[in-house]
Amino acid sequence: MAQLTIRRGDTHTITIAALTAAGAAYPWAGTTVRFTAKRSITDSDDDAVITKTSAADGGITLGADGAGTISILPADTEDLSARVHRFVCDLQVAVNATTVYTLTSRYDLVVEPDVTVTAP
Repeated sequence: MAQLTIRRGDTHTITIAALTAAGAAYPWAGTTVRFTAKRSITDSDDDAVITKTSAADGGITLGADGAGTISILPADTEDLSARVHRFVCDLQVAVNATTVYTLTSRYDLVVEPDVTVTAP
């Protein structure tokens, strides 16, 4: 399982890239992309610690070339306690109500505590 480590209260940009089975850039048009980070895989989506979507101002930006970014903002993690937190995450694409693909294998998101908690 892969692991991504970030610092609590910092800004992070996660780069994503998706290809079709034929190796072409994934056509994002008409899809909804969702990134979810939970304490446990059995938690409901409503209980996710971080949720980002490709909806307007949802934190996921998609490019025409199958690439995109997920923006993790300070507000997404700044209220976590000053200890290491581990979350399970995935990235899904909904083509329509009945066709959903998980683009990433489940991976761990590790949020480490920061020393300075006051913004400059």
